[in-house]
Amino acid sequence: SFYRPFLYLSCVMVALQWSSYPVLGTYMITIFQKTGSAFDPNISSLIVCSVRIIFAAFTSSLLLKFPRRSIYFLAASISCLSLLLLGCFCYASQLYNLPETLKILPLIFIIFIYIGFSLGYGTISIILQGEVFPPQLRSLGCGIILCFEMISSFAAIKTSGYII
Repeated sequence: SFYRPFLYLSCVMVALQWSSYPVLGTYMITIFQKTGSAFDPNISSLIVCSVRIIFAAFTSSLLLKFPRRSIYFLAASISCLSLLLLGCFCYASQLYNLPETLKILPLIFIIFIYIGFSLGYGTISIILQGEVFPPQLRSLGCGIILCFEMISSFAAIKTSGYII
């Protein structure tokens, strides 16, 4: 059947876009500036992107050795916990005058958010697209899901600009 995997993957991919990844990628320098990061925001952004590349390369071997479900839940947990801690840090930094030694935490939290994404939260969702659709409808299903995903990403980025 086409509709059941289509609905499932549509929800997963739209949720993935609303779980901060495109927003962090778009507003990363602004986020580092507003949180008072210890490093230059451009250098911090470069560090995050380098870590993403390293862990994306590492993921392929990890997916061959361990069950995908376990990796997916571990990666989602890492990302969720890191997002929660980043939110708590931003809230605390508005209320209190935090010491300079804690100004490195936004960089660490964002790195862990992207580690979770690279380890499986983003990767496994994309892999599933090629596996759950019937072969004759795979390109149609993936194309429509990609369209929903990009519309959702656009909406998430545009609405988050007002919050940041």
